[in-house]
Amino acid sequence: MPVDVNLNFNFSAAEQGAVNAGFDAILAALNMPGVPYVNLTAEERKIPSIGNARLPYVHEAVDNILPLFPALASPSVGLPRTTTLLQLVGFISSVAPKMMEINDRLTDLGINAENIVYKSMRHSYGTAQAQEGQMPGADVLIAALAPLFAEQGSNNDTPGPGPVTPTPPLPIP
Repeated sequence: MPVDVNLNFNFSAAEQGAVNAGFDAILAALNMPGVPYVNLTAEERKIPSIGNARLPYVHEAVDNILPLFPALASPSVGLPRTTTLLQLVGFISSVAPKMMEINDRLTDLGINAENIVYKSMRHSYGTAQAQEGQMPGADVLIAALAPLFAEQGSNNDTPGPGPVTPTPPLPIP
């Protein structure tokens, strides 16, 4: 789906709480005692694995053939461990598409929202620059947004040193 230029949405507090609670529950399950924490490097992620193309053959061997001929099972891994790990592969394979969809949808929704907020701030910054000295607050907004937009092209993900806390003007006696 293309960028939604009319996006005007936020999850309700209850929806945000439900989403966060769901992720917290997943992380709690992954952090339970007995669940190993495996954190592979990019190079380690290239090790040989079953993959979807090999999965039917592995299932046939593990589910149907090796139980009939246990002497052919790997002596270093063993059939019970292989079966347990194959079940883990199946579980992970069943939740991975959900995880990827969640990641894709939240990433795209966030990028879309960020783009609209970015355009809003660019417009406000330009308006403030055009009205500087003529409209109250223009200088304050320019000072606050200058680190984000000064000497930038149309988009830059590397903002300046950080937010500027403008000092409000002193009241006139």
